[in-house]
Amino acid sequence: MNIEELKRLAEAASDVNWMHLCRENPVVFSGKYADFIAAANPAAVLELIRQRDELLASLKEARELVEDWGAYAPAYMQEKHDLEGDLSRLDAVISKMETP
Repeated sequence: MNIEELKRLAEAASDVNWMHLCRENPVVFSGKYADFIAAANPAAVLELIRQRDELLASLKEARELVEDWGAYAPAYMQEKHDLEGDLSRLDAVISKMETP
């Protein structure tokens, strides 16, 4: 399931009052099931998606900064410290995060 599908499902379920369900059905929603309810909380899912999007944007910005600042280094230092390898690793992580 990709992030957009997860977001759509969480938004659709966000009108469910999970705490009310837990209080009204204490046997069903108690013990080990309480953790599942907390994990399935649409508001929590949407917040995690928001945080992921924020972190991905920061990672993209950091990648650009590494490339920009790395350009100031002489070619010897770029090669010695593997600037291209660092950029490739950042690109791979960004690509992985963007792939559904």
